[in-house]
Amino acid sequence: MSTRRSNFTRKSAQPSKSNRTITTSRSKKKNKKRGKNQNPDISSSIPPARKKRRYKSGTVALREIRAQQKTIEFAIPRLPLSRVVREVSTSHKQDLRWQKSALHCLQTATEQFLIDMFQDANLLAIHGKRVTLMKKDLDLVKILQPDKFPDSMHTRYYCNWHNHIPRALLNTRANSKEGKSKARSYAKK
Repeated sequence: MSTRRSNFTRKSAQPSKSNRTITTSRSKKKNKKRGKNQNPDISSSIPPARKKRRYKSGTVALREIRAQQKTIEFAIPRLPLSRVVREVSTSHKQDLRWQKSALHCLQTATEQFLIDMFQDANLLAIHGKRVTLMKKDLDLVKILQPDKFPDSMHTRYYCNWHNHIPRALLNTRANSKEGKSKARSYAKK
């Protein structure tokens, strides 16, 4: 066997002279900052208070949105929603019982409905050249989709406009056959 000489040098346990001078100079600076009266053992055991990280506006919101999109969990907690469902159902009929699967289906439908509504309202906000979702966006969604919001005040007002034909319009055209048919077709729309 031939003995080969290793190209690798052994690492010493002690740091090199240049590293030693850097660390000693750092420790001297720390001692100067601490002051003369402080015990070095006590101050070295307490970690320095870190400044809380400040993110740009919207960064944390986008991170939370991505996290919510990845999960398959419900956004609304189960127990509060079940309490609301039971409260509403007892106002209609006493002693109703709810199966767990029925509450699960109701929660799924509720969240899907809310997601659709907020998506449409967000599109309206973007159309209005805004980033912030406002109440007027949600109101406009209710007006534009009356089949989804049958009991909304805005829906009732805007969708039943054909039932509130001014009487003056009906009376002026009531004399001719043409006027009657136009008024009836106007009312049927």
